[in-house]
Amino acid sequence: MAESTNVTMGYQDLPVGDLKDDLFNVESYVNGLCRFILNCDTPMTISIQGDWGSGKTSMMNMVKENLGEKVLPIWFNTWQFSQFQLEKSLAISMMEVMLKKIEDKSDNKEKLSEMIEELKKNLIVIATEMVTGSSTLGQILGKTYSSCVNEITELKEQFQDIVYNKLATRKNCDRMVVFIDDLDRLQPLKAIELLEVLKLFLDCKNCVFVLAIDYEVVTLGIRQKYGSDIDAAKGKSFFDKIIQLPFKMPVNQYDIDKYTESMMKKMKIIDDKENNVKLFSSLIKTSIGLNPRGMKRLFNAYQLLYSIMQPEETKYNYTQEVRTDILKQRILFAVVCMQMSFESVYDYLSKGNVDINALKNLESIDRESIDSFLRQRTISETISSEKLGDEDILSDEDILNAIFDNKISIEELSVTLQKLPNFIKYFIQAIHKGSSSEISKEELGYLRDILKHSTITDVKQDEGEATQQSIELRQKNRELAQRVNKALEKIGEFKIPQAQSPAYGIGYLDFTGKNDKIYQLRYVLKYTEKIGITISIYINGRNQNPEEFYKFMGKNPLKYNQNPVMNAQPGWYFYADIFKVNNSEKSDVEYIAETVTDAYNRLNDYIAKKS
Repeated sequence: MAESTNVTMGYQDLPVGDLKDDLFNVESYVNGLCRFILNCDTPMTISIQGDWGSGKTSMMNMVKENLGEKVLPIWFNTWQFSQFQLEKSLAISMMEVMLKKIEDKSDNKEKLSEMIEELKKNLIVIATEMVTGSSTLGQILGKTYSSCVNEITELKEQFQDIVYNKLATRKNCDRMVVFIDDLDRLQPLKAIELLEVLKLFLDCKNCVFVLAIDYEVVTLGIRQKYGSDIDAAKGKSFFDKIIQLPFKMPVNQYDIDKYTESMMKKMKIIDDKENNVKLFSSLIKTSIGLNPRGMKRLFNAYQLLYSIMQPEETKYNYTQEVRTDILKQRILFAVVCMQMSFESVYDYLSKGNVDINALKNLESIDRESIDSFLRQRTISETISSEKLGDEDILSDEDILNAIFDNKISIEELSVTLQKLPNFIKYFIQAIHKGSSSEISKEELGYLRDILKHSTITDVKQDEGEATQQSIELRQKNRELAQRVNKALEKIGEFKIPQAQSPAYGIGYLDFTGKNDKIYQLRYVLKYTEKIGITISIYINGRNQNPEEFYKFMGKNPLKYNQNPVMNAQPGWYFYADIFKVNNSEKSDVEYIAETVTDAYNRLNDYIAKKS
């Protein structure tokens, strides 16, 4: 193997700009979208849908570059404008950007600019009225609703004329394509308001709009704007009014081997005699998944750790020790994958519990074992110090109980345990390179050493800092629950148990139903980085026989779109994350109180009908 000291260090989180840089082999999807855009009837609106970091901007970049001079392209990045706290005028900003890009010198453009300036104060309000079909505003800033609608209609006609005029000056170009990026980085409520304004322009001939968005953010924004009780069908109906073609990012079709091989070549971690691409790809697939942003973070963490752990004179210098070095690289890569996706297992091993039998037990865990563990794992310590039931938990000797503490919610734990055995299979392959079926003491020694060094890329704070932040977060949650309880006084006196986890805020109410049996309703608040506060609901028949209680209540007593988790603890129903709050115009307390009140009313209505 040739020596090389020129190794690329670190990979920026930048979107792909052109098909020649495509490492996921999505050319067929890009070409298909381009053909559709060039030949579809207009107006047309296309949504590029996918989770955070799934490659939506890269997809739009490649589509834009591939279309070339065949269209008049306009790019609008909502994130750049929102950074300067211009969310309230995003729609205006977008229209002004479009006018500048069109570069029309006719009187129409000047008139359109004047009309946009005139409508700045009430455009969002009017857009909402038009999209929802309402006309209840009456007088708005001295103008009638109908006069404002007429002005917007005229504005749209002027805009249409400008599009016609501009396209007439371009050879072999009959459409304008507007790319709108980062809608899902806005607050959900603001994203919905922008979509409502866009609706006024989306039916202009010769125009194609391509929007990058996360459908979950749209759904959340709709519920924040129009009420938490709006169902999935109404949310989809709103989306369908605006979007004619939904395109979901083909994440599961990404050529992960091609991407992994490219990254490994850049970092010089491929052994010519024994290609490890398949193993590295499998470790990625079974841990962080196929999110491009997550993969870049993974390779960056790997590179930093490898650079620190290698002696200066041997870094990226392939000598006779290359096979040992490749083994260490494999182990390090597997450890970083574990650190980023299976934090509890990583913590357990990094504390000195490197036991091959424990790893093999995790690899062989089956569905029956997982179900048994989840049934026996009490959720009381996740949401309260109060005991919810008397069922025994697993013994301390059990490997799962030793690894997974009670700070992990039952839902997170279930998802983790489904993925874990597959990952552990490849993890064991990574730490063992000999012909023997047994892992050697030397290989375990490498693993222990790498685990010790890898803690510098662990995202957790040190213990002292974490303890102080836990105290502050627990107090913040308790104060929020107290304010919510005050807003719920009309229902009854909610109490606040002390949560074991600082991430939770909890309130519960015991009450007597129509059948003179005692019930408990709990709301549980949890802070999440991406969305804000999530609200979960628990219900229980206090001192009732669990089997009789389940038979009486049925599978979904609150009639939410999602079915609850049952049997996580005998006699409990658990509705996870039924609503999410993200700094909306209403206060967090109002939204939470409305959600809990709705759950209380649903439960009482159900009990009354059944009694």
